[in-house]
Amino acid sequence: MQMNTTQFSTTLSPSLPPHLPASARSNVGLYSIGVCVLLLSACGGSGGGSAGIPAPTPVIASISPAATSSGCGAQTLTVTGSSFGSSSSVQWNGSALATTYVSTTQLTAQLPASDLTAAGTQNVTVSAPGAAQSNAASFTIASADATSYRMNPAHTDALSMNCTIGLPVKLWNAPIPGYPTTVLIGNGMVYTTYQTGNYANLIALNQSNGSVAWGPVVLSSQAYIAYDNGQIFAVTANNAGIENGTMIAYDATTGKQNWSSPLTGQSEFDSGVTALNGLVYSAGSGSNATVYALNEKTGVLAWTASVEGGDDSIPTVTASGLYLRYPCQAYDLSPTTGQEIWYDNSGCVGGGGATPFVANDILYAPALPGDPGGVDNLTFNATTGAKIGSYSSSGFGSIDSNNSYFILNGTLNAVSLSTGKMLWSFTQFDGIGSPVTVNQYTYVPGNNGTLYVLDNATGNTVASFANAVIGNNLSAGDGLLITGANNASLTAYSLTSGN
Repeated sequence: MQMNTTQFSTTLSPSLPPHLPASARSNVGLYSIGVCVLLLSACGGSGGGSAGIPAPTPVIASISPAATSSGCGAQTLTVTGSSFGSSSSVQWNGSALATTYVSTTQLTAQLPASDLTAAGTQNVTVSAPGAAQSNAASFTIASADATSYRMNPAHTDALSMNCTIGLPVKLWNAPIPGYPTTVLIGNGMVYTTYQTGNYANLIALNQSNGSVAWGPVVLSSQAYIAYDNGQIFAVTANNAGIENGTMIAYDATTGKQNWSSPLTGQSEFDSGVTALNGLVYSAGSGSNATVYALNEKTGVLAWTASVEGGDDSIPTVTASGLYLRYPCQAYDLSPTTGQEIWYDNSGCVGGGGATPFVANDILYAPALPGDPGGVDNLTFNATTGAKIGSYSSSGFGSIDSNNSYFILNGTLNAVSLSTGKMLWSFTQFDGIGSPVTVNQYTYVPGNNGTLYVLDNATGNTVASFANAVIGNNLSAGDGLLITGANNASLTAYSLTSGN
């Protein structure tokens, strides 16, 4: 028998097919088959045909990495398995990636940054000519958006990214028409409100270069924003004497208004807005306070709850609790129903409020003027409401899974959460503002306009940027650090491009 131009010795039998040795079956492909008759001087293709040897199906055993965070940038994906060939191609949700063949058990592929911008789970497969597609491996992209006041619905001013970050690299500076207030980061954009005259405005900038994507949108005399599920939510303050405020949802990509819903029954809406898991929350005051929860998609009111408080407490929201802080009082409500989970009252009621924050199942409740003692910042078990103790801070700070970074009398103190031990302190002659923390670094705005980058382990200053920030205008998300560089601009620094 002849296979292409190679001859093999075989025996023909009416009952048995001809046998090809293993060496002839080692390479995948389509081959011409001919029969040579014994004693003839040459072999030809007469009476021949073609036969195919099927390609083995590639198998994925693992991929590395198998997860990342939005904004982590381009990555090299290593696929380990079996039955890979030089023509194998790694597929990302069915689209081919630039693939390098390493061996029959390993491939590498380049994941572009553009494929890693949105949170979700993606399928990785391997295809090869003539073979069935491999099994699928899951690749998870976690959200690293800054979606709320103090960066997240828990208001911790801290972010953990599933990749290595480096020192900040300046990307762009973008002028805006007024002083920036809240800064959100997500959906490939940077969103900010700013004040011009008597009105608050909302504008969206492209993350890549700081150009205007849409806006400005004039909101009202006062407004607060949050981001979730492709929408920007704004609570606008009412005119004096009108007993309601308004919650408005905008398409985060286009700026088009999706819906507008009145918040009735109260006269002041200056507590901000928080959005999470399909609901958007705010609180209004005037006659005690009312907490409102609306459906993110429709704007339909999901529930309201009456609380004995005043204003200024932005709802702090986790998957299991919604927390508020008023003089002598702390609340935990169910985020889905508004039902009270626990309530602590130290013996007084009064106006005003503060925004609490939650980390590692501990509620940090800032002190208020009406509180007994007047100076204690209290801590509670976030699940049960049991009082734990107090913490030392004269302003906001950041808190991650290992340490707290709180300012006390102008000094930033890093304290281990596991031991309570002071790790290091940082201070500047001109004073400092509230920090934010991303992975191994804490970023501190100096009152002299300098941005300081501190190593979380040692407190050492590893970088600084002069004339970079005014006040507490810091936010981080999607691999960016955004600063209010002066009274009318934002500056973006990459935290991942320098790796």
